[in-house]
This record gives sequence, C-alpha cells and structure tokens, in this order.
Amino acid sequence: MLIMASNVNIQPGMNILDAAIASGGSMEDVFALCFLNGKSITSDLVPGTNLQATGKQYAPSVMGAIANPTIDTIKVIAGQTLLDMAMQQLGSMDAVFSLAKLNGLSVTQQLADSQILNFSIMPFNRIIAKEFKDNGWKPASATTTSGVQTIPVLEGVDYWGIEIDFEVN
Repeated sequence: MLIMASNVNIQPGMNILDAAIASGGSMEDVFALCFLNGKSITSDLVPGTNLQATGKQYAPSVMGAIANPTIDTIKVIAGQTLLDMAMQQLGSMDAVFSLAKLNGLSVTQQLADSQILNFSIMPFNRIIAKEFKDNGWKPASATTTSGVQTIPVLEGVDYWGIEIDFEVN
C-alpha cells in the first residue's frame, strides 16, 4: 500500500515535474499541483519550501514500467543525460519519469561519468530500444564545455563590418 504525503518538500534541483511525481506518483499530477499551489509549470521552486500535495494517486498507465530482472544496472558514459539513458535502454522519452523515480533522481539532474543507474524495468518501446542496442548507439546530449576549444574572435579590417565593428567618421 502506497501512502501519499500531504506535502512535497522541495529539494535542490527539483522542478515542478519532480514535485508532481513525488505528490501523485505521476507526471499527470503536474497541472493539479500547479493550480493548488499557485505555480506555473515553469516556476522556479525554492529548496526547503513545501508544496501542498494534491492527494491524488494515479494508476500506472499502459506504458508504465514493468519489472525486468534481466537488466540490473547500466553505467553512464560522459555527457549522457537521464533522457539519453531512457532512449538508449528503454526506447522512449516517456520512460525518463519512471527511470528518475526508480533511481531517486530529478529528471533534469546531471549524471556523472561512470554513474551506475538501476534499469530493472522493461523497455517502453522494445523496437526502438533494440535499434539502439543493435547499432551501438549511446546518445550523449549533455551540454558541456570541458575539452571544447573556443572559436577565436577574428579581428582586423578583413573581418570588420562597416558601422558594426568599423565606424567611418
């Protein structure tokens, strides 16, 4: 039996989707949670504050996570996000919410290189998950600046625009 909290304590890095999952166990709770607390879906949440939970408990959807005892954990590679991992292993962007809940993470939380994630759920879309596996695709869409060379600013008469960089008096 799942007992729902009457309040959701906002932790650092939580957004309204994370709070909705904590409140009602599903992202379907996001609009009700926003309305109840006078928030929008893009509101910044202050860590340490409490949002009133809706008290609703959502039944698992048809796409809900199903236990998969054959895959326990997967190691994250550099630059991967939770969304990348959901697509790679579970074949659906919708899986990111189940994956976040399973691992106690925020859907927007940055993952560390070599971090271990629990994947003991079945793929939401087996065909797409199989394509990723068969082709060895490992998306890594995180925006990083480490190891990236900056583009030099080109200077001089050959690169200046009249009345932009070069003014004629």
